[in-house]
Amino acid sequence: MPHFAGALGRLVAITAVINVAVLPAFADTLTLENDRYRIELSRPNGAIRRVYDKVGQLDLIQEPRLADNFKFTLPLRGDAAWQSTEANYILGKDQRLTACRQDEGGLHLQWDGPLTSVFGKPYDVSVTMIIRLVGEGVQFNLQVRNVTSHEIGELFYPILGGSLGLGRHADQRKQTELVIPLSTSVETSKIFHTFTNHSWLGVFGPEQYHSYPDKLSMPWVELYQPALDRAAYFGAHDPVPRFKVLHLEQCPGVAGDREDGNWPRPAELGGLPGGVKISVVHFPYHPPGETFTASPVVLRFHDGDWTRGARIYGDWFAAQSDLEACQQSWMYRNAAFQECPRVPYKELPEWAGQAARHGVTALLLGDWKTGGHNDGIPRFEPDPQLGTREELARAIPLCHELGIRMAFLVDLRPVSQSSDWYRNELDECACRDRWGVVHTVCHREPGNTPTHWFGSLERRAQLNPGAAGLRRILQKQCVELARLGADGVHLRGFFARPLDFNPATGTTPDRASWAGVLECIAELTSACRDVNPEFCVSVDSAWDRVLSVSQTAGEDCPRQSPFRVALPTWRPAVTVAEGYETGVVNDALCHGARLRIAPMATGPLDSAGLEELLGYLDAVLGAREALSHTLVEGRLQGPESLDVEGDAVHGVFRNAESGLRTAVLVNSQVRAIDLGVSGFAGKAGRPVILWTPSAGARPVEWPVELALPVDQIAILTEEPALERLAKVPTWKSPIGSGRDRVVFAFRSASDLEGWTLKGEGFSVCSLPGLCRRPTLNSFGKGGESATGTALSPPFRIDPDDEALEILFHGGISRETGGKQNLVIRLVDAQSGKLLREILPPATHVLTPHSVSLEGLQGRQVRLEMVDENTGGAYAWIGLQRVVPARSHP
Repeated sequence: MPHFAGALGRLVAITAVINVAVLPAFADTLTLENDRYRIELSRPNGAIRRVYDKVGQLDLIQEPRLADNFKFTLPLRGDAAWQSTEANYILGKDQRLTACRQDEGGLHLQWDGPLTSVFGKPYDVSVTMIIRLVGEGVQFNLQVRNVTSHEIGELFYPILGGSLGLGRHADQRKQTELVIPLSTSVETSKIFHTFTNHSWLGVFGPEQYHSYPDKLSMPWVELYQPALDRAAYFGAHDPVPRFKVLHLEQCPGVAGDREDGNWPRPAELGGLPGGVKISVVHFPYHPPGETFTASPVVLRFHDGDWTRGARIYGDWFAAQSDLEACQQSWMYRNAAFQECPRVPYKELPEWAGQAARHGVTALLLGDWKTGGHNDGIPRFEPDPQLGTREELARAIPLCHELGIRMAFLVDLRPVSQSSDWYRNELDECACRDRWGVVHTVCHREPGNTPTHWFGSLERRAQLNPGAAGLRRILQKQCVELARLGADGVHLRGFFARPLDFNPATGTTPDRASWAGVLECIAELTSACRDVNPEFCVSVDSAWDRVLSVSQTAGEDCPRQSPFRVALPTWRPAVTVAEGYETGVVNDALCHGARLRIAPMATGPLDSAGLEELLGYLDAVLGAREALSHTLVEGRLQGPESLDVEGDAVHGVFRNAESGLRTAVLVNSQVRAIDLGVSGFAGKAGRPVILWTPSAGARPVEWPVELALPVDQIAILTEEPALERLAKVPTWKSPIGSGRDRVVFAFRSASDLEGWTLKGEGFSVCSLPGLCRRPTLNSFGKGGESATGTALSPPFRIDPDDEALEILFHGGISRETGGKQNLVIRLVDAQSGKLLREILPPATHVLTPHSVSLEGLQGRQVRLEMVDENTGGAYAWIGLQRVVPARSHP
């Protein structure tokens, strides 16, 4: 058994410290404690009965009758699925604890075989669990020694059963929030008030399963008590990249929806214990006769909200990962790239020249592949319809001469099974389920008639780049791109099924799509760098382990992102599609992201409908380059790194070698704001420079007071960069835009202050596959058939407001009972009288629309969004932004 070094705990039986080896027969409680925690276990079976946070004086487990420790399956395989028994569970709480001892590694618990399954059959398996008190947390380790002829299927551990939330009393505990770090965003829910069931066919009761890494970007969750500002972090600190689930089970069941939540009331329990069990679940399907080592799991109480939990995980991950090499690449330093559609190869230098004039230093070729990305054939070769291979080979060096890097999109989509290539070679690389059946998805070719749509139905196979055969194919094709002069590739669709049982991957199913694909990307990158030493890779996945091969992503990222907080060196990409989106440019600079410029009007940058934005882009990207010592080579610090008064969002970057800092302050409010900045936290005394896009750079002294216009930034830097910043062009708002305030703009739920939402329809969210930008819409929360209204707070039409410029999208309104059932209305704030009516544009694309305000100047008004369309298609509406257009003298 391996030795796990750690802090010395104290094993206590009843009230006296004793030696476990001479534990009295009457003692039924084992206790491990230090000055932060008290852990109590049942002596007969090793079930975890109590976890007490001494600092916060909080119990995690309030119902010890649900005490548990682990469980796993030894699946009984038959010739077919229906002849097999997956749920051959061995329940740890039903096994006898045969030994326990204490040393510097913590408390060692041993369950020697044979262990008995739920069917009453003994199996030659043994389990060792080690609990350590390490630093400010509790760490669990577990091994299963399996000498049977059965593989280990699922394993739940540690099972902390019987939680009713965090708090001093029942009402407080019901307000405990479960915090989930999704791909890039955060999700919270009050599971001790209303427990949402993910599996309506759950075996024993309601359950939630949060899977990593296909849904979660990091394998941790938190229970947070807002009234106490105290949280319990629960995370898998796994050295192995593999699939797992953060699992919650509610016992014994839930009631229907009601005002006080769906938990059963005491009278309804009938004496049964009620509570939540939380655990990490592995799906190793580990080979028979081998020992399986589970992920270390850490439990840690702390003050503060989920941002502290994110940093706990991030600190651990950074300490055991090599993240430095990827940060030296051109792609990591790149500030902005333009995504190009189908561009003839001869025209690429023209696109490159226009990009270079505005500080954009890379082009990403999207639609360049022979047959298109949706043809079902993973042959990534230049499309001859765009020009010859020789023309592409000549165009790329010309782009390089202009300072533009060239990257290619490699989009690995499900493949057609009808080709000889698939039957002879690719079939061996297809993802397979437990019974060897190829995983397929439904594909239909686009068409104008139902006959064509249904007639083109095809089941396409999902491939796993972790399989050796596909690795070789992809590596060879990317090397050919490098020989053509490509500087990198952006990989999409590479991470396949959560579990892949294809033996061709050469590893267990939980690692095949994760560890296997990471190895594929690393090998591909290495082979391409033999041709082009500066070749880079970016990916479309927000997953912690990807940072070992690429820290640049093509994915948007909201401001409130656990992934960004935990791993501040990660470079996401935020998308600019319209000329008004100065706020997106600001967010990218403030949070260390790259700009993905993808104009709705496709074309070279000067003709892409971004005229209003380009001057602002010139200024901001120029400032970023002038301050690259901090803004590029520095690390993003926490918000406490700057002492600022006012409503600005800010990011602080610090260069670790020089200690120099730069702060980026952003006004994302609807009006100009006044700011007072006292200085950077900690060591002060260095000279500071203030830069703004409209006024340029000048030396200032602390404290700094400034007025920040809507959707603009200010930079305060300790870098001695006055001369470099003087060369950056200044920016002036185009005459006629008339924008000095934004009435409404939606980026997150916090922008709903003052709004009244009714029904189940409206929320602020993006619509994956339809719109990357968050909007206030009636689709994302409840689907197309959901209905409701959203009523804005009052706002004033100023005397010089000529129109309201709105940016919106949505389906088709129909008249019902004399009224439109999908509409935005401008109404009088007091009487509710209808003043204007705007119907949706019948497209998911964000569309500008101007609403005349003639005769309405000086009035207090509201916007009312209405969705009474219960249809299943084109039955929603969304609003992104409302800006007044003003007259100018």
